[in-house]
Amino acid sequence: MKNFELIVRPRPGARDPQAEAVSAAMADSGFAGCQADSVGRYLILSVAEGDAEAAAARAHQICRAMLVNPNLECYELRPVAAAKSAEAAQ
Repeated sequence: MKNFELIVRPRPGARDPQAEAVSAAMADSGFAGCQADSVGRYLILSVAEGDAEAAAARAHQICRAMLVNPNLECYELRPVAAAKSAEAAQ
């Protein structure tokens, strides 16, 4: 198994209503001068491929097919060690 971190964010220039809501909540809670610039998603993916290059290609295919809306979002995919994946599950 090959493991990957997937970070999905709104595309630059795209409206980010979640970040706007978090920014408003911070201001309402007395944290003036603070704002959330972006709110996204973080996933750990495990791909059953023996070869690292094939695993990365498969992970990108999954991202484009179902995990990322290319019209509104961009993503970063990074390989990680299996230990980090187990640590994130705790």
